[in-house]
Amino acid sequence: MNISDAFNGHFDNMSDISDLVPAPSARRLAPVPTATLQRALALVDASGVAELVVAWEREDGARRASASVPPRVVLAAWVVLAMEGTPLTVQSVAVLIASRLTLTTRALLGFPDTFAQLSEQQITGRVRRATLRVVDVMDAFPLPTRQRRLTKREWDQVCAQRGENAAQLEVKRRRFVEFANRILAAQYEAVRGHVRLDEVNVALGTRFRGAYAVGIGKRRMAELQPGGLVSAEPDAGFRADVVPGMQTVRARYGWEDDLIVLTSQDPAGAHRVPNIVIGFNTHRPGMVPARFAGEALLHMADRGTRVGHVVVNRARMSERAEHLRGPLRALGAQLVGDYPISRLGVREVAGNGVLVEGAWYHPSMPPRLRDAVKAFRSTTTTSCAYRAAARGDALGDLIAERAEYMLRPKREAAEGAGGGVHVQRYPYLSPEWDRAYTAGRCAIEAYLRALDCREEPAAVSGVRGATGQAFLSLLAIVGTNSCIISAHPAAHADEEV
Repeated sequence: MNISDAFNGHFDNMSDISDLVPAPSARRLAPVPTATLQRALALVDASGVAELVVAWEREDGARRASASVPPRVVLAAWVVLAMEGTPLTVQSVAVLIASRLTLTTRALLGFPDTFAQLSEQQITGRVRRATLRVVDVMDAFPLPTRQRRLTKREWDQVCAQRGENAAQLEVKRRRFVEFANRILAAQYEAVRGHVRLDEVNVALGTRFRGAYAVGIGKRRMAELQPGGLVSAEPDAGFRADVVPGMQTVRARYGWEDDLIVLTSQDPAGAHRVPNIVIGFNTHRPGMVPARFAGEALLHMADRGTRVGHVVVNRARMSERAEHLRGPLRALGAQLVGDYPISRLGVREVAGNGVLVEGAWYHPSMPPRLRDAVKAFRSTTTTSCAYRAAARGDALGDLIAERAEYMLRPKREAAEGAGGGVHVQRYPYLSPEWDRAYTAGRCAIEAYLRALDCREEPAAVSGVRGATGQAFLSLLAIVGTNSCIISAHPAAHADEEV
């Protein structure tokens, strides 16, 4: 399968996705290519995140000595590792600075010649301090020490302090969201000129990221003695997943990342786009993911990004309306989503129209058409089965007949309690809906497979804590984006970020 096809709408052989993106390699000692370092520096400079870190330090009143490794330099070094597919560890950054810079690349980073005389251990310490400097200004989950596990007594004290400083910590959480989305926006802007995107379509996806630490449930935590040790990553949470093909539930400990993936308006046509992530947020499992995805969408709106439609899976469509309705209104976007069975049938009545599965119809539409999808779904349990039926005669003919009764959307209904979430861009299960939804979900699945192929386990990264781990996850996404952009036929090697 062709690389550009795989990331631009052709997913005939999803099992080959692992061959498209290089797996994490062992530590590389070859010199860093000048072009790679230039792209990394261009990304950091275009996003302005290094200046943001310095500004946030001033805002917090932090007094720091002049750092031997400035934020711009350490961020560029991390981005180089991400673009190469090298393991994302403090040690790898230290090796890069100590052994992999030529005279040209050292000059690009602004290192004096005397810096090369430091030992790798000294450079490792400076890299760690410079990385923590970046993370600390946007760390909403501070810990008194990251070198050891906290006791239950210490953890209770941390929770109490966080409660007292909740407003300041929320500011820091939003800083990380801005930091992450500025970097992704810079990558998107580099692509935008190649494919001439005046309006984009996106798909929302969620990715579980393991904490690589043993978690402690609420019951065990309540029974823990004051001197007992809590988890090494106490800010992660559990997520229960049903094991495929089995009637068992597996609990996993970690975080969830919300990804906004760019999708093609015409997956089978000439105007295909690279399926890169252009929006990002992170949270503990079970914390209303639609709200965090909506926050990332608002960042896109603030950047002036015009969105045509947003593909949303069934789980997101089952959440409360307000978590997505506001951000979508700000974007001027429309939904293309799957429904849980509880949301099928008539959802609203306004004036002379009834809202049935995301579209407005005349009240005279016969019950056999109005309840067609709900009746069919009650007899099947898999989404593939009813979507396949909608493409055939069993259900497709009934959906096609609905077109005779369709009305234009009512403004007053769209402003109502559920209209922002339940109104669809295309009639539910129609051929247009099926093409857009399939393209969006395939783009998400393909991206997640590519990301898993590149990512290095974070257990030996040298960066701990919820924000530190989210920082590494962001870097893995930046590296995956870079690989996909370089494989896209419209991208030019000398302009790519």
